[in-house]
Amino acid sequence: MLRRAASTLLALLKLRLELAGIELQEEADRVVAVLACAIAGVLLLGFGFAFVALAVTVALWDTHRVAALAVGAVFFLVAGAALLASASRGARKRPPVFSASAEQLDADRRGVEGRP
Repeated sequence: MLRRAASTLLALLKLRLELAGIELQEEADRVVAVLACAIAGVLLLGFGFAFVALAVTVALWDTHRVAALAVGAVFFLVAGAALLASASRGARKRPPVFSASAEQLDADRRGVEGRP
């Protein structure tokens, strides 16, 4: 009787953890949508900076065109490398949320039920 109650309790706890994992995944999906908008905004700002760099280059074409192009190129290369490094750090795969906890609860339930 006690084993059955403990098994039921662990099964309910596992269900609650799985539901919490689903809710967390939904929140992560919302964050991804917000990040997509942010990325689009950053791209549009990047195009804006590119046009500013182009305008400066055109304005300085007769006097310092090579310097203006070099400064613009260095700026965009450094900014792009920094953003790519940041994105690669954030893109590392992680295991599903609460998967280890759910597996442990399954093992606990089997232990209470007397199964291996």
